[in-house]
Amino acid sequence: PIPSLAPAKTRNSILRAAESFIGTPYIYGGTSSKGLDCSGLVFMVFKEATGQNVPRTVATLGRWVLVIPRKALTAGDLVFFDLQAAGSEKGVDSVLSSSTIAAADHVGIYTGEGRFLHAASAGSQTGVIGNSLSEQAWSRRFLFAGRVVSASAVSGLAIEGAVLGILNGEALVGSGAPELELRGAGLGAAVSLPVFN
Repeated sequence: PIPSLAPAKTRNSILRAAESFIGTPYIYGGTSSKGLDCSGLVFMVFKEATGQNVPRTVATLGRWVLVIPRKALTAGDLVFFDLQAAGSEKGVDSVLSSSTIAAADHVGIYTGEGRFLHAASAGSQTGVIGNSLSEQAWSRRFLFAGRVVSASAVSGLAIEGAVLGILNGEALVGSGAPELELRGAGLGAAVSLPVFN
């Protein structure tokens, strides 16, 4: 995910940006207030809210996000669907295969309480609208959820520490007691955060 020192604030910015596009018409390949497609909506929202570019297509977004369990969804995360699916609900929380991720052909922005915003190309309403994940049409097409903005300020933080001591031990002849000599010692620490382009 995109690291953020204030993820709650960043996620609020994402939701405000997404809501500002409600009612924008659907245009395939669109990336402006004149018209958007589903991944164009995600691209514009994240550019406006975070100042960073995210991948532009559903396929590249699906491979780029940190896949999370559906139950871990937080407002500002992404939800991915297979619009060609006609079977039962697919939103399993098990390990996803690359073919399942590749099946994603629609993406939306999760807004909380089981709802999401997306740019719909067909149906009774088109353009940027809101829907519920519990609606049958969406629950049976849901594939997986993805995280773009870190869940907390320390997400991805790694801390490493080490203590080093070099001893030289030699048994004394006659007394039987070992003699230890400290030849060197050191402490080390490292802190790292993920780096994103």
